[in-house]
Amino acid sequence: MAGYARLYVENDACAISVLTEPTHFMGSLENVRIARETGLPVLRKDFIFDERQLHEVQADMVLLIASLDIDLVRFIDHVRSLGMEPLVEVHTREELESVLKTDAKILGINNRNLKSLQVDLGTFERLAPVAKDAGVFLVAESGVHSKEDAKRMMEAGADALLVGTVLMERPERLREINRL
Repeated sequence: MAGYARLYVENDACAISVLTEPTHFMGSLENVRIARETGLPVLRKDFIFDERQLHEVQADMVLLIASLDIDLVRFIDHVRSLGMEPLVEVHTREELESVLKTDAKILGINNRNLKSLQVDLGTFERLAPVAKDAGVFLVAESGVHSKEDAKRMMEAGADALLVGTVLMERPERLREINRL
């Protein structure tokens, strides 16, 4: 993890997204601690379904997934009480409308269907106009593999991109994507 974190810094990342879910994604809480040593903001990515998980490690941001059917208002408040900011993730119009009833300030639209694992950049393009009208900071998640994909998401309204798989394969691709 330390090597990736250094490469992200060298290639101008604005933050580091860290998987902490050990069973399916081979993540660990220790990776958050390692990433924090870079000085960049750190996003903890996990399936957060119990408030006790929020006390496991300090990050700058925590992913909350709307489809997990948690009490988003309570979780958002709890995340903030611990000095972190929630990134609330949606996949559907219904989830988006539900999240927009909260005071979430950062909203992620995930292009990956969590049931089929298929990626469709059109998901972001369909949902982004509604989110932009609500004035939230908007993150396009999953499926960005090239500068063209990044440009497509930015043109559709993304304020930021959450890029994972392609950077795990080749962290230097971040510099190319950042040239937008």
